[in-house]
This record gives sequence, structure tokens and C-alpha cells, in this order.
Amino acid sequence: MKPDFQLRTFVFLERLWLVGALLSVCCVVYFLLTKDNDSALFFFLFFIMSAVIYLIRKRQRKRHEEFLKNKS
Repeated sequence: MKPDFQLRTFVFLERLWLVGALLSVCCVVYFLLTKDNDSALFFFLFFIMSAVIYLIRKRQRKRHEEFLKNKS
């Protein structure tokens, strides 16, 4: 696989999880305002999961960029 394609894939997946985290925060706020606590809890847990995966992906991308920089 080409290094450029790998970096673009890492960035895409990183941003995908960031968007998921932002959407889940919006859903949490909406469901809290409508007094639906069970749905708010579900989306809060989804927020935590997607935020953790976002941070993992970001760290993975940075390590891969540093590996490519040291390789060349």
C-alpha cells in the first residue's frame, strides 16, 4: 500500500469518528431537553466510545507519520 493512501485513510477514519462523537453530543443534548434519559444515556455511551476511538486513531496516524519521516 502506498504511504500517501495510508495517511489519507487514517485521516478519513479519524475524522469519521470525530463526526460521530459530535453527532452523539448533539443527540445527548436533544434527548436531555426532551426528558428522554434512556436515549441520552445510550448516545452518551456512544460519545465516549467514539471519542476514545478518535483519540486512538489520531495517535496511530501521528505515529505512522513519524515512522514514514524516519524511514525516508
